[in-house]
Amino acid sequence: STPTSGQKKEPIGPVLDADQEAEAIALAWGAILKDYTKDVSSSDLWQKKLESMFKSFSNGSDDLEIHELGTGLRKSGVLMTPLQLNAFRESLDEDDDGTVSLSEFMTAARWEMKKLKEKRK
Repeated sequence: STPTSGQKKEPIGPVLDADQEAEAIALAWGAILKDYTKDVSSSDLWQKKLESMFKSFSNGSDDLEIHELGTGLRKSGVLMTPLQLNAFRESLDEDDDGTVSLSEFMTAARWEMKKLKEKRK
């Protein structure tokens, strides 16, 4: 059966345990936000930088496919296994359509930046 809104699809094949999944997500965000510091005076500047990063990963489209996400992360210096990459994509894909929209990416990025700020206090 097809999942309804809010339900996650059942995994097919091997999956990561919760700790491995959290590690993969942290690894990816670490690369994406590596230049972020609490001294950045303009959240608008960071929003523009992250939107630009998303567009470079997605070749300018409004949705990011998993292979584009993997390529973008590799260009940022992060090599992820297919399982790690899928875990990261799933953490971003709120509507469970298999792609990551700019809105989904930015919502997750703002949350990660907030967590990073709290950790650095």
